[in-house]
Amino acid sequence: MSNHTPTPYHINKVFNDVNYTNSEKDEIIARLVAGSAEEVGRNDANAEFIVRACNAHDDLGASLNRTWKIIEMAGLTNLMNAVQLGQMSWYHKAENAKNLSYAALAKAKISQ
Repeated sequence: MSNHTPTPYHINKVFNDVNYTNSEKDEIIARLVAGSAEEVGRNDANAEFIVRACNAHDDLGASLNRTWKIIEMAGLTNLMNAVQLGQMSWYHKAENAKNLSYAALAKAKISQ
């Protein structure tokens, strides 16, 4: 199985068509072709959504994995009782995981 073209992806409008390109070689990785004005608007909206989702994918996955690793390390009961590492240490780890998650959500423009 081959790998996908590296992100970040960009939108490159050519007349009424939408090309998806990457920043390494500015190569076209996908194309949406529109005929009617309605299709142009829908393609523009789809292109923006697809590029945003692809570009945010790695950050979302990493932040979610980090958040759950912290919760698994602590155990939900231990986290609630602030045992093992001490209350401030868990607070900082949880705060860091929250910040990573919120940054990834903001990049994907997903409301919190």
